[in-house]
Amino acid sequence: MQETKEEQKEKLKIFVIILIMGLVTCGIFLRFHMITDTYWNMDLGYEGYKKYPLQDGRIINYLVLTIGQVLNIPMQVYAVFMMIATLIFQCCSTYLIYQYLYKKMRTKNKEITLLTKTIMLLGSFIAVFNPMIVEAFAYMELVMALSILLCTKASILINENKKYKTIMALIIVIIASIAYQGTINFFIVLSVFFFSIDEKKTIKEWIIHLLKIGFICIIALVLMIASIQIGAILTNTQQGRLTHELNIIQNVKSLLSISFNVIINTFGLFQKGIFICCIWVTIIMLVLIRKEIIRKILKYMLILAIAVFSCTVPLFLQNGLSVSARMLMAVGAMIGLSILYVLFQNKEDKKYVQLILLVFSIIAVGVNVFNYINLGIMNIKTQKSEEQYCQKIRQSMEEYEKETGIKVTKVAIYKQKVVHLTYEDLPINTFTIRAICAKWSDIHCLNYYTNKKLQQVAKDKKIYTTYFEAKDWNEFSKEQLLFQDDTLHLCEI
Repeated sequence: MQETKEEQKEKLKIFVIILIMGLVTCGIFLRFHMITDTYWNMDLGYEGYKKYPLQDGRIINYLVLTIGQVLNIPMQVYAVFMMIATLIFQCCSTYLIYQYLYKKMRTKNKEITLLTKTIMLLGSFIAVFNPMIVEAFAYMELVMALSILLCTKASILINENKKYKTIMALIIVIIASIAYQGTINFFIVLSVFFFSIDEKKTIKEWIIHLLKIGFICIIALVLMIASIQIGAILTNTQQGRLTHELNIIQNVKSLLSISFNVIINTFGLFQKGIFICCIWVTIIMLVLIRKEIIRKILKYMLILAIAVFSCTVPLFLQNGLSVSARMLMAVGAMIGLSILYVLFQNKEDKKYVQLILLVFSIIAVGVNVFNYINLGIMNIKTQKSEEQYCQKIRQSMEEYEKETGIKVTKVAIYKQKVVHLTYEDLPINTFTIRAICAKWSDIHCLNYYTNKKLQQVAKDKKIYTTYFEAKDWNEFSKEQLLFQDDTLHLCEI
């Protein structure tokens, strides 16, 4: 059926609204900004950096970097392009979710009220622009957001009444996993949620649907592992992303504790208790609907459990059980999906439930926007402090070179006993960690701000014991620097 001009205008209006919301939320990141990995990227340049995505099996990221290199785009400009692309992809994902739910709602009601549309839009927005996905705006790459968009499309496809829908969804999920492996959980929770809003589904249909999702994820997982292995071969390196040992008993013991922890862990990105509060508010609103309370709550808890375990189970395949926010996109999406779940369970459109839901939606989106902007501000503070700190080191180096006539070409980096991970006692998160004290970025940060290509050399235990071991600095001091010939011995605070 062909769309009318009014329908096309309505769709365009919705996308523009989403884009404006996205700009308000993430506009602070649409600039060249630095985190620990960025210094590493900038110091290595295109040629040195692009082998690492290939090594990790992220072929699309490798190709995008190659295009940037061929076009000779300055890396700072490239980084801004990646942020703009990330914002657009995120808006497209939000739009797809909203339009799919709008169609589902239209099958139940001929007319959808402005109140319902508003709640649906806010829920769709925070499902995508959720607290865990904020890290998509930290790294100078677009593949995380691209993968989210592909997973969103796949989750819609598998729930539509189309021929070969499972095969088409599988192909898209495979491409998504090649782009960025950590988003598969987003596909899982969206696929389950979209399926759950249809009340007529039987237990048999549920089992078949879950088996289809499992089949897609297993195939994508196998091909993802293969792409990582191939990447390691092409770069002539040994992959370190996947574990070589699977201790089943120990993993099962760890699963529940890790799964509970991801619900309460804030990663320094947002306020404590947000997810617990969201769960309780959702349950209360389901009770207020008054019909089939137990069934609706149990189905909601099933979606929540799938969201959590879809994030935690894959962790046991990686080398080390470290967890970061960007690995938990499905958990973050539950804030928006909880809003949308209540909206669709409120079949009789009880006005008081919708009004409570609207207030909760506005508060949730408002808090989330505040957190995104606040993280951007903290990142600006960190970057300025980092530059000032490194400039003091650079000034001391120039004074030494002027006095002695010896050019500093090497650096040995030490750490004092208690290391300050952030400046100004900021919360510890991806946007605030001091690059100069992180082992993967210290030399690169120093090179970036000193405009040198210092070679990092091994630490001298005797120098550390004699000059640095007993020290505990809270701010920069020239005592942190010891020059010997062409080598700087730097102790980090």
